[in-house]
Amino acid sequence: MNALVKKEVRLLLPGGCAVLLMETLLPWVYQDADYVFSYTPVAFFLGLIILTVDAFGREFSLGTFQSLMSQPIERQKIWRTKITLLMLAVGLITLAYFASCGLRVHQAILASDSPWRFNSSVIRSDFHNAMLASAALLLVALTGGLWTSLLLRQTASAFWVTFLLPVTMMLLLALCLPNRLVDQLDKHEHLLFGLLYLLAVLYSLGSFWLAYRLFHRAQDVGWSGGVISFSRWRYFERGGPAGVSRRVYRPWAALLKKELQLHSVSLLCAGGLLAVHLGVFSVRALYGRFHPESMVYLFTNGFWVFWLVVPAIMGCTAVAEERKLGVVDGQFCLPVSRRRQFAVKFLPALILGTFLGGVVPLFLEIVAGHLGTTNEFFKPDAHSSNRFVAGYDLFLASVVALAMGLFWLGILASTLTKSFLQALSSTIAGGVLLLALASWARNNCTLVTPLPVLIALPVIPGTLLWLSWLNYDRFQEGWRLWRRNVLGIAGAAVFIAASSAAIYHRAWEVFEPAEPAHGPARFTLADPPKLNARVSGDLSVHWPDGRVWCDTLDYSAFWGSFGSWRQLLGVLLRPEPGSSGPRQFIAGSNWVSVTTEHIDYLNPERNKERTHERIRGYLVTLGVKRDGTLWISRATKLAIWNGADMVQVENGTNWRQAARWQNGVVLLKTDGTLWWWSWGTNGYDSHSLQTNWPTFRHQPLRQIGTNTDWQELAGLWAGGLARKTDGSTWSLGGWPSPELKRQTNLDQTVLQTFSQSGRGQWAFVANDGTLRVSIGSATGAPVGLDTNWLAVKMSYNWLVALRRDGTLWKWNLPGNGASEFSWFFTQKPARLGIHHDWVGLAATWNSIVTLAADGSLWSWPGTDAYEFALMKPPKQPQSLGNVFGE
Repeated sequence: MNALVKKEVRLLLPGGCAVLLMETLLPWVYQDADYVFSYTPVAFFLGLIILTVDAFGREFSLGTFQSLMSQPIERQKIWRTKITLLMLAVGLITLAYFASCGLRVHQAILASDSPWRFNSSVIRSDFHNAMLASAALLLVALTGGLWTSLLLRQTASAFWVTFLLPVTMMLLLALCLPNRLVDQLDKHEHLLFGLLYLLAVLYSLGSFWLAYRLFHRAQDVGWSGGVISFSRWRYFERGGPAGVSRRVYRPWAALLKKELQLHSVSLLCAGGLLAVHLGVFSVRALYGRFHPESMVYLFTNGFWVFWLVVPAIMGCTAVAEERKLGVVDGQFCLPVSRRRQFAVKFLPALILGTFLGGVVPLFLEIVAGHLGTTNEFFKPDAHSSNRFVAGYDLFLASVVALAMGLFWLGILASTLTKSFLQALSSTIAGGVLLLALASWARNNCTLVTPLPVLIALPVIPGTLLWLSWLNYDRFQEGWRLWRRNVLGIAGAAVFIAASSAAIYHRAWEVFEPAEPAHGPARFTLADPPKLNARVSGDLSVHWPDGRVWCDTLDYSAFWGSFGSWRQLLGVLLRPEPGSSGPRQFIAGSNWVSVTTEHIDYLNPERNKERTHERIRGYLVTLGVKRDGTLWISRATKLAIWNGADMVQVENGTNWRQAARWQNGVVLLKTDGTLWWWSWGTNGYDSHSLQTNWPTFRHQPLRQIGTNTDWQELAGLWAGGLARKTDGSTWSLGGWPSPELKRQTNLDQTVLQTFSQSGRGQWAFVANDGTLRVSIGSATGAPVGLDTNWLAVKMSYNWLVALRRDGTLWKWNLPGNGASEFSWFFTQKPARLGIHHDWVGLAATWNSIVTLAADGSLWSWPGTDAYEFALMKPPKQPQSLGNVFGE
C-alpha cells in the first residue's frame, strides 16, 4: 500500500469506526418515529463533522502538517489522496446510515405490534424527507469541516465553527425574510426544502473552493498568523516588569486558571451557542406558531438539544488537549499531588459542563415560555405523569442528568485517547452503545423493574470516575491501558446485572421457610365464615355466629402518583396492600348480610396543586339481621369508619339480603321482590365529596321490576347477579338505574363463588363442584375433572381456587382470544402455599386474600402490583392480622 494512503487510513480509522458505529446503531435506539426522523439526521451531521475535521485537524494536533507539506510530493496529489479517502469513508458511513434507517422503517412497519404500521404512508414520507435532509447535511458537514480546520488549525475551534455557522446562517435568513413569505414556506414545505437544499449546495461549493485554496496556499511563516489560539484572553494577562519572575497565584488558583484557559474555546463557543439560541427565540416571537410537522417547527423547538454537546466537549478536552500540547509530563512534575490536580481538573469542568449543557437550556426555555414563546417540549402537559414523580419534573431532571453523563463519558475518553477528536469519537461511540444496550434490555428483558437503573446510577459514574483517575494517575500507553478500562466497565456491567437479578429474585428467600406456621384451627369448612373483599379495599369476615369483622386495605402504594418519599418507597419496596383499620366488629350481631363501601383516592381539587391530598372515608355500612330488620350506619363522615354505630332504617322485618351495586345497593325482601337504593343527588361526584358526602338515607327505595320470585343476590365489582326460585340467573347492570339481563350460561353457578378479573374474564364453582372458567368465550368451560372445589377468585392476572381439602391452587390468566383460551386450559395448576387449613377466599384488584382456620388473614400479592417494584412478589404471603385479635 502507498505510504501516503496508509497514513491517511490510519488517520481516519479511529474516528471513522466510531462514527460508523453511531450512525448504524442510532436509528434502532428509538421506538418513536418522531425521534428517529428528527434527531437521527442531526446525529449524522455531528458525526460527519468529526470525521471531516479529523482529516486535517489531526495533522495539526499531531504537528505533522508541516512535515507533510515538505514531502517531495505535489500538493495536488496530497489533496487528491486525502479527499479521495475522506470521500470513501464518508460514502461507506452514509451507505450504512441509509441502509440502517431503511431497515429500521421497514422492520417497524411490518411489525404487528408497532404503531408505525397504522400510518405507514406518513412514516414513509417522513423517512424520505429525513434522508434528503441528511444528504444536504452531508454536503454541509463534509465541506465545512475542511475549510474550518485548514483556517483555524485547532480541532475544537473547527468543530464549533463548522457546527454553529450553518445554524447561524439559517437563523439570519429566517430573520431577514418577511413574515408572509415565512408563513408560505411553512405551509408549503417543498418550497422550504428546495430553498434549504439550494443554500446547502451553494454553501458546500463555496466551502470546498475555500478549503482547496487554503490548502494549496498554506504557509507556515510567522506573519501568516500561525495557530489561532483562543486561550490567551486579555483578562488573564497581568502586567509586570519584563524579565521579573514573581508568584501571582496560589497553587490552587494557578491550576484553576490553567483549566479555565484550557476550556476557553468551549466557553467562547457556548457564548456563540447562547447568541444563536436567542436568535431562535426571535424567530419564534416574530413568526409565531409553526406547523407541528414542519422542519422549522422541529428546528426551533429542538434547538436546545445542541447544548448537550457542550459537556461532552468539555470532558473530551480535559486531558486530551494537554496531551496534544505536550504539557502533561511537565504538569506531573509540579509540587502538587496528582490527586489534587485531577480534582481541580474534574470538578470545575463537571460543574461548568452540567451547568452549560443541562441548566442553561432549561432556564432559557422556561424563561422563554413565560415571555410567550413557549417550546412544546417544555409544556408540563406534554409529559404525562408516572407512578413516581410528575413527568415534567422527571424530564427536567433527565436533561441535567444526561448532561452530567455525557461529561463523565467525555472525561474517560479524554484520558484514553491522544487528541480531542479521538476522545469525542470515543464518547459518541460509548454513548450510542449504552443507548443501544438500554434499548435492547427494555425490549427483550422480562425484568421490568427500575432496580438496574437505581443500581447503575451510582455504579456507572463511580466506575467511570475511578477509571478516569487511574488513567490519569498511571499514565501508560498500549494494551494495558485499554485492558484495564475494558475489564473495569465489564465488571461494573456484570455487577449491575448480578446484583439486580439477586435482589429482584429475592435470593435470601432460599434460606427462609416457605410460609409461616398457622395456629390451632378455630373455623372449619363444615361451617365456614364468609370472606369478602372489594376493589376499594373493604375486607370483611362474616362469622358463623353472625358477627362481622371489618378491615380496610391501604392501596396508597398502588394507585396514582405520589408526592412523598414514604409513598415512593412503598411503591418500590412493598406495593401490596396492607391493613389500615378499623380491624374491629360492626356494632351488633346476628347479621345475615352486610355490605360496606370505602373510598380512597386523590382529591382532584388539591391534586392540581400537587399536594397529593387523599380523600378517605366510609360511604355506608348496611346490613340485614336474622330478624329481617335493616340497619345502616348512623352517619357518613370523612375519614371516619361508620360501622361502630348502626341504626335501624326502613321499618319492617321482611328484609333478606343486601349487596353492593355500582351506584348504590340492591336489596332483596323475603317476599321475593328486588329493590335498589342509589346515592344522594351528587351521585359519585368526586369534586363535591368534601362538602356533600354521598348517602342514600334520605333517598326513596325503588323497586326493580315487578317479579316476586327472586331468591338470592351476589354483588360484583361493577354490578351483580340475582337468581330466581326457578334457578335462572340474571345480571344486574346498567347506569344510573339497575337493569336485569338473562344469563343462561350461569344457571348452574354457586352464586356466591362467581368472580371476575380486571380483564372481563370470569370463573365460578358449579353446583356439581366443578370449576368453570371463561377465557375469551361466552360460556364457561370446565377446568379438569375434579368435583371437589369450594370457592374460586380472580385477581387482575391470576386465578386462585380453594378445594374442599383446604388447599389452594392457582392459574395464570392470559389475555382474551381463542389462542389464549386454549393456552389456559393446557396449563397445570400450581399449589399455592404449603398449608391445607384454608377456609375462605377473596379477591382485590391486585391480590388474593385468604383466611386460615386459625383466623389469620393473608394477602398473596399479584405480579401487576410489582410492575414498578424493585423486587418480584415474595414467596411468603403478607400477614393482615387475625380476626381473633391475635
